[in-house]
Amino acid sequence: MVDMLRDEFDFRFFNQVLEHTNIPTLGICLGSQLFNVALGGSLIQHIPHQFPESKVEHSTEDGWKNGFNKHLVILEEGSKLFDIYKKNELNVTTSHHQAVKDVGNKLKVVARAQDGVVEAVELDDSRFLIGVQWHPEREYEQSKCLFDEFVRACASHSA
Repeated sequence: MVDMLRDEFDFRFFNQVLEHTNIPTLGICLGSQLFNVALGGSLIQHIPHQFPESKVEHSTEDGWKNGFNKHLVILEEGSKLFDIYKKNELNVTTSHHQAVKDVGNKLKVVARAQDGVVEAVELDDSRFLIGVQWHPEREYEQSKCLFDEFVRACASHSA
């Protein structure tokens, strides 16, 4: 269900961050999708319809109630995420049925699932603006490096 008030707030907030500041920004799941749409991209509305032969379980019917799925994500060498995780493959915790379709302006795809679904985007400049489709907070030990780098970027940011 779409919450129009929340969407309006989120898009206005993101546009302010993007246009007027260099504030480090980390988007998780819906946040990553919001980055993409706010920058003119589009979304796959339902991954199983777009990728019917895929064996990757991005979500289940009741994923939020009975737990998340896990699947492999391949990071692009040279990306901020690759530099942060220091590896090119991650087994991530996930529960999403939508994903990036057409990539928004100024974004680049930096991770994909094995079926080709976009799993992470970054702003194509030096700012820390990363969107991940998975849930790093559910795999804290694996993703501590991402949160540490985000905190470092925030601490060194001057408004």
